[in-house]
Amino acid sequence: MKNFVIANPDGLVLDFKIYQGKETFSDVAVNENVGLGGKAVLSFAKTIPRDAAIFCDRYFTSVHLLESLLNLSIYCSGTIMKNRCTSFQGKLISDKLMMKGNRGESDAVVSGGKDLCLVKWYDNKPITLMSSFIGIQPEGECKHSSKRTVNS
Repeated sequence: MKNFVIANPDGLVLDFKIYQGKETFSDVAVNENVGLGGKAVLSFAKTIPRDAAIFCDRYFTSVHLLESLLNLSIYCSGTIMKNRCTSFQGKLISDKLMMKGNRGESDAVVSGGKDLCLVKWYDNKPITLMSSFIGIQPEGECKHSSKRTVNS
C-alpha cells in the first residue's frame, strides 16, 4: 500500500492520497515521463500556492517534474537519481574522480535555459541534487560529527 503525503516543514499533513492503481492520479494530464512519484507531486501541486518551493527525495525528483512545476510557477529541489538526469551527466565530474577528492567537494552545471541546476556533492559518497531555484552558491561550511569522533 502506498500513501502519498504532502506536509509543511513542521510535519503537519496538508493532503494525502492513497494509491489505488493507475487511475489514482488520472487528474494529472501531463507527460508520462514524470513517473508515478511525479504524478503524485503534480496532483498535489493543484493546491500549492504559486511561487512556493517544495522539497522532495529521489523517488519523486526528475528533470521532467521540475520543468512541469516551473510551468505552474512552483519551484522544486530534491535529490535525484543519476539515470533521471542523463542530459547533464557528461558535464559533471565523475564519481570516481570526486571520491579521490576531499569530503565536501562539489560540482555543478546549469541547464541551457538557466532554469535548472544540477549539483553533485561528496559526503561519504557522491550525492546528486537538482533544483529550479537554488544554485551552488553561496557555499558554506558546517560542523560534522561522526561516530568515530564522538566515541574517541
